[in-house]
Amino acid sequence: MRSKRFLFTSEAIKALVLPPKGQRPDTYRDTRTVGLELDCKPPRKGRAKEGQKVFFYRRKIGESRPRQKLGAAHELTIAQARDRVAALIREDSIRGEIKNRRTANVEYNVELMLADYLDAKSPQSTDDCKKLRKGTWKNYESGVRNYLTPFFGKWAPEDITNRDIQAWNDALVSRGVSQVARQKSLSVLRQAFKLARKRYRVDPNCSFPDYVIELHHKVRTSQFSASEFFRLWNFLPIDPKFINTSDEKAHEVRRAARLLMLTGVRKMEILNAQWGDMAPLFNGRLPALLVPAARQKKHRDFVIPLSAQSQQILEEQFWASKRPSDRKQHIFQHIRGEMLLNNSMREQGKFTETPHDIRRTVATAWGALGFPKDLIKWSLGHKPQGVTEENYNQYTYLPERHEMISRWATILIDSINTYNPSSQGGMWGTHDSLVGNLNVKTKSRITINEHSAGLELAGDVAVDHQQIGEGG
Repeated sequence: MRSKRFLFTSEAIKALVLPPKGQRPDTYRDTRTVGLELDCKPPRKGRAKEGQKVFFYRRKIGESRPRQKLGAAHELTIAQARDRVAALIREDSIRGEIKNRRTANVEYNVELMLADYLDAKSPQSTDDCKKLRKGTWKNYESGVRNYLTPFFGKWAPEDITNRDIQAWNDALVSRGVSQVARQKSLSVLRQAFKLARKRYRVDPNCSFPDYVIELHHKVRTSQFSASEFFRLWNFLPIDPKFINTSDEKAHEVRRAARLLMLTGVRKMEILNAQWGDMAPLFNGRLPALLVPAARQKKHRDFVIPLSAQSQQILEEQFWASKRPSDRKQHIFQHIRGEMLLNNSMREQGKFTETPHDIRRTVATAWGALGFPKDLIKWSLGHKPQGVTEENYNQYTYLPERHEMISRWATILIDSINTYNPSSQGGMWGTHDSLVGNLNVKTKSRITINEHSAGLELAGDVAVDHQQIGEGG
């Protein structure tokens, strides 16, 4: 077989002479695109059909060099052939040569399928698919390592049946694995199977079993009481029996908890914030903390307006961090662990509520104070609903949200400073509701018409509050 290298052009390919009938095809290689080849095939014996010029792509996998047909020269242009080669190279890099391993009789089992899924969905992946958040990916990896690989690791994906999944579920139940963990692990296995079938063409005609683990999940509605919410403001997790708690870590826990109480945002939006995320908007009139889409639950850019009290907390953290010059450094260096704030509140503070309950408590207080629903929704970082809000109205109500956050900070701190649980008794007994203990005086009037009746807020009386500081 003769082989020659030259730059493929339409004129040069047309000028190539087909070999005589009965000889082997002549192969030519493109000097511009590595792996692109052209076969000049002679007429077949006993056939009147003329010979063809066919494009091929030659891979290199270990010691072998398999070829893949791209199309005949009269069907493809040279540019189209080169584009197909580039697409195949990209697919090979994404697939990690999964398809080629299968054609080489390498067993493709569930363990490899799950590993491919985690690699593709990793936050550090260069794949173009939708990535998982860091915490979600860690939970998926833990479920794969503890529950899926030990049972299904060596199985072929197409061999799994409903009976096998039921046996796997019963085995986990006997080990005391929670219902939520089993349901999430089965979801990961199902998603990995669908990705392998779609991308790697693993058994494209095989569907995943329809076995479902019924999840009787009760929606969490717990909130902080007034006494616990106000106690959290001054909570400082320093205890001699917790030898790993330093003064820096303890004060960072306090500052982070206070920021959550003042802003009502998600825990990781505060703990993963960097100094470079702080920005003055509207010509410096509105200090805010920017949360990029990569670190936001709804995968959209989110702006957290900061009240004067929140700015003071961040200033204290700035000086406690010894004036960091690296803008990419995280604001909270000592409590960036996923569960450290939860553990501190539970183990050292003896709180029965979680950091996410702070968010629910603050949102309830905002509603009780009469703040508009749209401002509450945007301040919580929820995704807009409806075509108008999602695609057309791009206004994010930053000035209005900043005013609401500032009024909330004033009301909260004044209520903390004047809270006296012993004075809540009387003929009607005691109550420990945060809404009932908010120290705010409002003038209101009831408006009644033929359509509705409601309470219309006319404004609130300014209240004085002491400086928050580390001891306040």
